[in-house]
Amino acid sequence: MLEIAKKYLSCGKELDASTNNDADMDYIEDYDYVEASFESDYHISLSDTKMHWWKFNKLINGLSNSELGNCCILNRVRNLRNYDTSKIEDAKERKKIEDAKALVALKKNKKENNLTKEQEKSMQELNKILGI
Repeated sequence: MLEIAKKYLSCGKELDASTNNDADMDYIEDYDYVEASFESDYHISLSDTKMHWWKFNKLINGLSNSELGNCCILNRVRNLRNYDTSKIEDAKERKKIEDAKALVALKKNKKENNLTKEQEKSMQELNKILGI
């Protein structure tokens, strides 16, 4: 069952265990951004639409994105979360961007998860099964 779930959630693609990057998006936490982006880019109301998980993810990946700022709200937030502030020389500007990043940071990245030893072991076993 786990193999089937893994295949479904990964949209039928093989997951690369070597790429363990921090997430820049959370489907639940960013739902308002996702919904607004689908409305602006695709004119699709998610609350009125039923769609397959794979199609939904393809559409997420196809949302407008531009370094010049001409993109949907979800990708503007994701770009800000991923922005490397070490490249900014002006201290005031760097602080301004870091403050903005803090405002849109994912909750799970804001706090550390304090797992029990048993929970950590279970997570490690699950990751091993999933090949992560």
